[in-house]
Amino acid sequence: MKKCLFCFILLLILSIAFTGSASAQMIDQSLRWKVIETEHFLIIFPDEFIDIAKEAGVIAEDVHSNLSKVIKPSSKDKTAIILLDNSDFTNGVTNPLDKSIRIWLANPNELEIGSKFESWLRLVITHEYMHILHLDQVNGVPEILRDFLGRIIIPNQFLPYWMLEGYTIYAETHYASGGRGNDSLFDMYLREMYRNNKFLEPDQVSSYDSNEDWPDGTAVYLYGGSIFEYISQKYGEEKLAQISKITSSSLPYLMSPDLAIKKVLGIDYRTLWKEWKDYISDRYKRQIDEIEKSGVTPVERLTRWGYNTGSPVVSSDDSFIVYSFSNPYYIPGLRFLDPGSKKDIFLTKGFVYGRPAISPDRKSIIYSRIDYTDPSGLYMDLYSMDLNSKKENRLTTKLRAYNPVFLSENSIFFLKRGTGTVDIMTMDLDKKSCSTFLSFPREVQIKSIGISPDKSSLCASIWREGGYQDIYIIDLEKKNLFQITSDRVTDSGPVFSPDGRFIIFSSDRTGVYNLYAYKIEDGTFYQITNLLSGAFEPTLSQDKIFFLGYSYEGYDIYSTDYNPDNWKEVQITKVDIPEPDKKTDLAFQVKDYRSIDYMLPKYWIPLPLGFIAIGQDYLGFNSYGVSFIYDAINNVPVFSSYYSMRLKYLTLNLSIDYDGYNDMETLYVYFPLKTSLFSLEDLYVGFSRIGGTNTHNAVFGQWVYSDVDGNDNFITERNASLYTELSLDLNTSAVATIGTWERRTGKPGEFQPYLGSKFAVGGSNIPDLFSIGGDTGDFILHGYNTGIEEGSFAFIGNIWLDKTILKPYRGLHLGEVFLKEIGARIYLEAGLAGNDIYSPVVKMSAGGELHLSASLGYGILPLEIGIGVAQPLDTTYPTRIYISLEGGF
Repeated sequence: MKKCLFCFILLLILSIAFTGSASAQMIDQSLRWKVIETEHFLIIFPDEFIDIAKEAGVIAEDVHSNLSKVIKPSSKDKTAIILLDNSDFTNGVTNPLDKSIRIWLANPNELEIGSKFESWLRLVITHEYMHILHLDQVNGVPEILRDFLGRIIIPNQFLPYWMLEGYTIYAETHYASGGRGNDSLFDMYLREMYRNNKFLEPDQVSSYDSNEDWPDGTAVYLYGGSIFEYISQKYGEEKLAQISKITSSSLPYLMSPDLAIKKVLGIDYRTLWKEWKDYISDRYKRQIDEIEKSGVTPVERLTRWGYNTGSPVVSSDDSFIVYSFSNPYYIPGLRFLDPGSKKDIFLTKGFVYGRPAISPDRKSIIYSRIDYTDPSGLYMDLYSMDLNSKKENRLTTKLRAYNPVFLSENSIFFLKRGTGTVDIMTMDLDKKSCSTFLSFPREVQIKSIGISPDKSSLCASIWREGGYQDIYIIDLEKKNLFQITSDRVTDSGPVFSPDGRFIIFSSDRTGVYNLYAYKIEDGTFYQITNLLSGAFEPTLSQDKIFFLGYSYEGYDIYSTDYNPDNWKEVQITKVDIPEPDKKTDLAFQVKDYRSIDYMLPKYWIPLPLGFIAIGQDYLGFNSYGVSFIYDAINNVPVFSSYYSMRLKYLTLNLSIDYDGYNDMETLYVYFPLKTSLFSLEDLYVGFSRIGGTNTHNAVFGQWVYSDVDGNDNFITERNASLYTELSLDLNTSAVATIGTWERRTGKPGEFQPYLGSKFAVGGSNIPDLFSIGGDTGDFILHGYNTGIEEGSFAFIGNIWLDKTILKPYRGLHLGEVFLKEIGARIYLEAGLAGNDIYSPVVKMSAGGELHLSASLGYGILPLEIGIGVAQPLDTTYPTRIYISLEGGF
């Protein structure tokens, strides 16, 4: 029980530390990690990032100066900023427990968080540091407890997530020279919700997963940022600080956010929500009326996936379109669409990034897919596929390559990421050899490229520091860049028309993303579409423009007529782009990063007659935990501890426990055999010792595997494990093995039933080691008591059918209690156990369950509550009703 309590608190701490993050990715220990120390920050980085680290230090101090006027810092501990470049996913993560920020240097594309920001580094530092200031804030009783217990006291963590992210979006919008609050992309999301009467209520944005529909987890940023902007405009920015001060002055849930809103604004959260909706609805109504006055462009919707459909490319003969998609009810990947018949075929699974390319002979495609190259690297690479055989061929490994365009049948251009940079590269497809065509500094980011029909030029969307994203033409012979547009709007996704006369691109220069054309011959600009939602990533046939359009359901492929005679001529004037004002401080002292310097625990947790303390260094190379409890009932001390050390991809783990009577020591090594976004394979090997009255020594090993596969016809999840333990005691040669295999298969789509099966088998030379029966463990057999049969071997097999019945996805009040799904299961189970393999006793049962998926504390504590009825097929046993309760983080 004491050990379970230790594990429970550890999991709670981890859930607070990296809420909503993918922080399990390993950090490469072989790099030479360094530290720069400023007045308020520690900048931790690989030594080749020295210039970026110095810039981060200057930016961070500037951000601190600005944001500390909004929320006064509650502690003098320095904030650690860890600079990472081991992923091509854009991200930033805050850990309030050790006051650290992790920043991935890959710049976002415009459909991720927009492009209206001065620099990615400033934007992400501003966003994450506002998290630090807000979550670190303590006043009143929490401040006293913080002085005593350390950083485990974080009252503002226990708020609805639209409030948590409201502070950060407000900060990046007003203190990072741009941000999502100023971007037409996020305005489009809310405008479409208004237009389709799809506004969410407060409980539906209480956590990252409280909204299952599009825009899913993005909704907390949308609503939080917009509502906080409204509060600032109507009531004053100082009210945001006052709300934070009140919520940070009480223990979790004793002062609800609603009471804080009432006290500061004089209205409850329902009134605030209504005021905000009325305000924003009036603004969108006026905007929509203005668009409709000019006439809305007729378009045809070709796909209905919604969510993250993207990157369409049409073949040179107009016969098919290749595009990517990601939808939570389907396997993500690349698709083939016939625009005439609307036939839509799944090609390959994977998270495709950037536009694919269709070969001039239309027989193959090249595309970029992101996945793990090793446990610490999550990168993009190029693949080719023969469209007839569907055979896939990997072209690059760990090259961070994307957005290919064909120069000829055997050569391509593509984009390649570096450490915060993007270069234009070429590849000889026969030799698979690559070379750099054009290099750019970090201040210049190539977002996408297209190639002219005569192969003499590239068109490119280029973002420059300061928040300028414009269209350029690149002469392939001279390598000259000619700038077509030059202003603060976002111009993206350029492509040449089939006849080479025009460059078609997307722009938000009216406040709504529409398609525009640039006539190369005379420099005339035209507006092609006038839409209520948005248009992105155009691709052209002889008579159609296919593009990525938007609805309240997400992105899809649309088309409109290609008719230059109907386009509206517009004036687009270039403005001078100022050079960014960079502050550099070369006086920073650089020192080696040493784990031991940062290993002191930042907090401890008191228990009845005991405590828990946990610590780790900022990079996670070393971690430890200690718990002590005095068991007053049995008058014995209880002790538990662990230590974990990373050695490249190996992790060495040591635990020492004492229950008052026996001690137990375990030493094991963890090694990831395979790491992928779709499959995992891990190996654990170790030694354990139990001392005391029954001394026992053993070696053990465990193999664990899981994967997900599928297409349009099925989705299959598989899990398998194998555990073996061998005794080292001189008086015995005991050995035991347990293996499990589980499979779950269903048709893609919402509310589709899933058929599952699971088998578990155990074998040993120890009599009666295994037992079947009960509702928990490896050998579950519902309807029977645990231990109904025992033996040196055991087997359980079951099959079941799962069906989601209802998805409320609604919460009580502000979402403190949130109900997600209600599902049902019917099952048939059989098990046997015995010491004689030739005469086992077989037991069977059948039954059904209803289960509710829910969460508490704004998503911090997920819960699974179930009620079931099991009928043993042996009539001597009665029908049994059981209840299950599971929680996790």
